[in-house]
Order: sequence, then C-alpha cells, then structure tokens
Amino acid sequence: MVQIIINQKNKKIKRKEQGNFSCFKALTALQFLWITKGFNKLLAKAGITKREQGISPKELALATMVQPLVGSKSEKETAQRSNHNTSSSGALQRQINRFHNNSKNGYDNLLPTAVQSCFATRPSDIMVIDDSPVEKSGKKMAWAKKLFNSAKKYYYHGYELVALALVAGRTALPINFAPRKAKGKKPKKTKKSRTKHSLMRSRKRGGKGKVKAARQSQTKLKLALQLIVDALQRGVKARYVIFDSWYCAVWFLRNLDALGLFWVTVVRSNRLFIYQGRKIKAQSFVKLALRGGCCPMKFIAELPKYGLVAVVVNFRRGKYEVLVTNDVALSAETVVRIYKKRWKIEVLFREAKQHYGLEKFHNRKWWAIIAHLAFSLLAQFLVRFFAIFLKNQNYEIIKQTLQQTFIRIEKELKIPLGKWEFGFSEFLNYFKISKELQICLLSV
Repeated sequence: MVQIIINQKNKKIKRKEQGNFSCFKALTALQFLWITKGFNKLLAKAGITKREQGISPKELALATMVQPLVGSKSEKETAQRSNHNTSSSGALQRQINRFHNNSKNGYDNLLPTAVQSCFATRPSDIMVIDDSPVEKSGKKMAWAKKLFNSAKKYYYHGYELVALALVAGRTALPINFAPRKAKGKKPKKTKKSRTKHSLMRSRKRGGKGKVKAARQSQTKLKLALQLIVDALQRGVKARYVIFDSWYCAVWFLRNLDALGLFWVTVVRSNRLFIYQGRKIKAQSFVKLALRGGCCPMKFIAELPKYGLVAVVVNFRRGKYEVLVTNDVALSAETVVRIYKKRWKIEVLFREAKQHYGLEKFHNRKWWAIIAHLAFSLLAQFLVRFFAIFLKNQNYEIIKQTLQQTFIRIEKELKIPLGKWEFGFSEFLNYFKISKELQICLLSV
C-alpha cells in the first residue's frame, strides 16, 4: 500500500512538471514569434486595431492566447496571474471581454493572415480538411444547436468546427477554420440591445416589436471549399487535398479539379463504381485484391458522374479500406502514404482541445466565440511553427534573434509572463535540437 501511494504521488508530481513545461514551451514560442515576426503589425493587417482603455491589442491578444496555457479558467484568473498596471483584475477582465465582443475586429482573418506572413512562401504538397465537434452546454450561445457526431454515433449540443491544415514534415499547421452554423433561428435580442430603427421596421410590417431572424445554414462541404479557395488565394502552395468519406461528393470533387488540385479520400463500402463495363460496389474491390494476393492493390475505374479514378485497396488496423484519388499516375504505395497523413489533423484537434483551450469558452455572442477559436488556433500555429523555425534556420541567425527577443521580453512585455521561471536548457532538449545548435544557443 505504501508503494502504491508513493507511486501515485510521483505520477502527480510528473504531471504537474509536464504541465508547467508545456506552458513554458508555448509561452516562449509565442513571445519569440510575436516579437521577431512583428505580430503587432499582423493584428493591424487583420483589422484588429482598437485599444481598450489604454491597453494595446497586442497585450490583450497575448493575454487571450496564454489563458488556457497557464491553466486559468477565466479572464479574471489570467489577469490575477499577470503583471499589469490596471487598477484591478476585474478591470482587465472587462477590457478583454470588450476586446472579444467587438464585431469590427477581423478575428476570422487573423489565422490566415499569420499563415500568409509566415508560411506562404514555403512549398508544401498536402492540405488536410476535416471537422471536429465543439461541445458546449450553454443554451443561449449564438447558433449552438443539437448536432450528431457521425464518428462516435451520439448527439451533442454545440458547433461543428471545419478546419484546414497544412502538412509540414512530421507536423501539421492549422491555417484556417470555420464553425458551421446549424439550422434554426438566431437567439432573440433583448429589449436593451434592440435599436429604435429595428423596432419601427418590425412594427410597420405588422409585428409586435419582435425582430425576426432568417434561417442561416451552411454545409460542411461549402465551408471546406471556401477555406481551400481562400488558402490558395493567399499564396499557400499545395498539390493534394486529403479528406474522409464525408467530403467525397461529386460536385466537391469537380470544384477541386477546377482549382487544379489532386485529392485522396477513403470511400464507404457501398459506394458505386464502373469497372470493366459493370457497376460494382467498393467492397467488391476488396474481394478482387484478395484473389490477386496483393495489398495494397490498384485498380482503374470510373466514378459515376465524375470520370476515371484510381482505386486502391489497403489493409489497415485489421480492416480493409478503399482509397480513391484522381491522380491516376500514382502508385498504390504512394496513395497509401499520402492518405496516412490525414491523421495529423486528428492529433491537431486533440492537442488544441487539451492544451490550447479550444472548447473552454463561455461566450454567448458569435464574434466573441470566433475570437476565442481564432486565438486558440493561432497559439497552436505559432508553437508548431516555432519548432520548424528552429530546425530550419541558420545557427547564428537564431542566436542573434534570441538575444534581441529576450532583451525585449524583459523590457516591453507586461502580459502574460507573471511569476513563471523556466530553464532554457530543458527547452532545447524538448525540441530535440542538435548538440551544435544547443552549444550555440546556450552561449547567449
């Protein structure tokens, strides 16, 4: 019994150390990139320029991004942990809330603008599109409805977040997102929030002063196509788009062809194809592959109402899956290798929810929710980009930028360092940096 209790205490201590160290990694990466890449100018490009009672948008944005990283459950707790010259933590909390609720700020353009300024010039072959449930219990949140999770087969209340990621080596970077509005009416406005003009207009129509909201709904396919088009317009270079069977609609595939993109997807077992002059289901290709005794095995077939495609049968996790692509020249092994990279976006969603507070918000207004999602995914993008930046840059350049960065952090940043103390050598070991680079950086 004594040994079990000691082991449990050791596990708790290790978890606390890992939590503190992940905070250190994220904080250092955010501050480093925020200064060296000029993200105060990035906010201006995205349209976020309004100050809140003397506090700059840069400081308010940093406080928002660090809130889940330091383990705080509210803006008030974040304000208490940070060093700032406001009269009280409640005052800073109100300023952060006003910052989020300001609908004039371009929060939806923040993440794509950061990608355009940091990563658009770097070529990448693969983009991944997928969606993830954002479960919330608040009944008065804007556009939150009862939805169905097709992966785990259950209903939940909240949103569907469609996200686009760019594969960069062994990692994936979030480059854009769009929460889907469910069918239904927008939450009714209170009497205080209604304007005189809206009340007069509704009374002229014969109503009793109630403002009617039209139904607004967008499918995940339309949102995904908008994200892909926006990424290409911003200069993101990619040849392939990967997605699961939900996005395998003929009109969606044709639009990807019009954009000059190749796609790789998995299809359901009952999907129809035309092979050797007769219609067969996708599961029939599995039987043909078993007869041939080869896996993965490639077939050339016709997808009805689309055209010729390459069908690849692969054995994965004890099951057979049927992959389809419009790049007929690819080998079966290459198609399987490309589709395996789709799992990176699942890891991205899990990390965003566990470490970056993607679901930890209690805002009711739509633009405040967009702001929280944007800053959460931006923090994840910066941390992952930081690891790529360290591994691909010249040693002397990193040394000079780190010297300038740490000096400016001590002088300028008031939020959100607080009382945190970190070990720089542990930070270098975490990112698995070579010994030559460690010696160079430790001499700073």
